[in-house]
Amino acid sequence: MRRFLRRLISRLYAERDRLRRRRLGAAGDATRFVALRLSVDAAPVTAQLRVPGATIGFADPGDLLRDPAAYWMEGDGASALVRGGLRCLVVRAEDTVIYRAVVTSDPARVAAVLHAYPATLPAALVSGVVTHPEQRGRGIHAAAMGWLARVARQEGATHLVAWVALWNRSSLRAFERAGFRPLTPQRASPLPA
Repeated sequence: MRRFLRRLISRLYAERDRLRRRRLGAAGDATRFVALRLSVDAAPVTAQLRVPGATIGFADPGDLLRDPAAYWMEGDGASALVRGGLRCLVVRAEDTVIYRAVVTSDPARVAAVLHAYPATLPAALVSGVVTHPEQRGRGIHAAAMGWLARVARQEGATHLVAWVALWNRSSLRAFERAGFRPLTPQRASPLPA
């Protein structure tokens, strides 16, 4: 029953997002995205999780492949994530995932997204953020970004960069509350080779 409800919630959110994109004309249009940057040195290190017993960390790839629905993913998406060397940042409360974000520090992937932005590499790229609806407004995202900033700094990154659809206003607000600021595109430049 629990797995069914997770999948149902995931599908409902996907349909809601699809309808928003269609209404706002954002489907398939890369100009409808914004890059947001946070210096790892300016991250909200004091952000506290307001969820008793919650823990932050990266998901084990084996667990992700065994039960992708627990991470609000389809099996193909989880397989592609693991094959591509991406990591899944999760916040768990009582063995239930209440937050997830996809993270990469791969310079080629980050450069492909940021080719028109003056971001300083090396950076960690954050996307695919989802917070359980019942857990929103409890500081989970800010705490997760603070944790990720500390890890990224240890791995040599200077910035966290988020790639967010303009129609996703709640996600934009969450990143801004966590300290992220929009990057201004520079002149159009070709993708790096």
